[in-house]
Amino acid sequence: MKKQFGAVLKINNHQPDRSKIEVKQAFENMKKIAKETELSSRVVLSTMSKEVTESVARKLPEISSMKKTIQRIRQKEIMVPANPRTLDELVIPAEYKTTIDASFKLTSYVLNVEIMPDEKIEQRINLKFLVKLGKSATESFNLLTEVYGDSVLSRPRVFEWHKPFREGREEVEDNQRVGHPCSSKTNDNISKINEIVRKDRLCAKMVPKNLTLEQKDGRRQICVDILERMENERDLLKKVITCDETWIFQYDPETKRQSMHWKTSASPKLKKARMSKSKLKAMLIIFFDIKGVIMTEWVPQGQTVNQHYYLQVLTTLRERVRRKRPELWENDSWILHQDNAPAHSALSVKRFLAKNRIPVLQHPPYSPDLAPCDFWLFPKLKSALKGTHFESVEAVKTKATEVLKALQEKDFQHCFNQWKIRMERYVKHGGEYIEGEKC
Repeated sequence: MKKQFGAVLKINNHQPDRSKIEVKQAFENMKKIAKETELSSRVVLSTMSKEVTESVARKLPEISSMKKTIQRIRQKEIMVPANPRTLDELVIPAEYKTTIDASFKLTSYVLNVEIMPDEKIEQRINLKFLVKLGKSATESFNLLTEVYGDSVLSRPRVFEWHKPFREGREEVEDNQRVGHPCSSKTNDNISKINEIVRKDRLCAKMVPKNLTLEQKDGRRQICVDILERMENERDLLKKVITCDETWIFQYDPETKRQSMHWKTSASPKLKKARMSKSKLKAMLIIFFDIKGVIMTEWVPQGQTVNQHYYLQVLTTLRERVRRKRPELWENDSWILHQDNAPAHSALSVKRFLAKNRIPVLQHPPYSPDLAPCDFWLFPKLKSALKGTHFESVEAVKTKATEVLKALQEKDFQHCFNQWKIRMERYVKHGGEYIEGEKC
């Protein structure tokens, strides 16, 4: 102990621990060998152990710990720089900053929108730049995504271009293609293919019934018989009078297609209340041929269309045919076409038709898609009435009558032509319902 300036100083006369200094020197030597050589960890440790004494070797860390230290040192040396978050953090090697004339200028890797307006080419240039910086394909894709967002090249395209750039490719444009330019994908061809694909597809929507093989064959056979008869009697369709019944509602909601409207992207979405058909309705029975409507009958409220009522309707029909189609009446050449409703197929109705020599054109069961009233007239009539609130049932009847009177002879001719075309399609498809055909 020694007293100086009123304070007590403790003098440490200990000598430095030589072995600790040697251990530190050995450890630093190991790090240096690991950095400067590519020797394995075992060889590095063996080289270091030859240069230290046995007492120093006993104080070194465990061999496994020193091997991990060597691995960390080497990983740090070859570690790829972190992805730059801004342009200031982007490290550009000096060899890519100078041109041939040694001027400090980036020409091949800095984006010039005026020279390369194509965004696809622009991204390839930037991808090539990232490859030169040593970025992997995944890292390049992530960086491009940060810049371009949703418009970035797809991941497969980035990987596809990354490989040739890594192998030394310099061009960023697509390879030249030889031969005549592709002319298979044109608007005309797209329209034709679309028409072929959509034509005569088997129906996958709601149908009247899941037909059995026997029922499909029955539909097909009836169509075959009628078509053969048309071949033999060229004027067959001119003799046919078809009929059916349907409900006409005082209010019938619009279909989704009818309620569509034009709007801009900024327009508010219109709200539409759910509507249902009104309870007030009237039943319409209609008879028409290829020239136009022959007879309409509004069924009285509370009256059921049974065989007795239908007989009265047929009696009235005979008189209408005599007045409106005298050429058919004089030769007894007109043919009645009706579906297989109970009132139509009752025994009393069959006797009435046989007695008055009125032949019936056969109609396949479960086939509203082959009834002209169902696939043409009723949809056309109801489409004009949908979405309108009529004051009374009488107002509905008046409007329906106006719609029917507005139909021209060419409209009915078109209907009968479509009827024939439908039968030909069903023969071709074995009696199946066909998608796009209204059932």
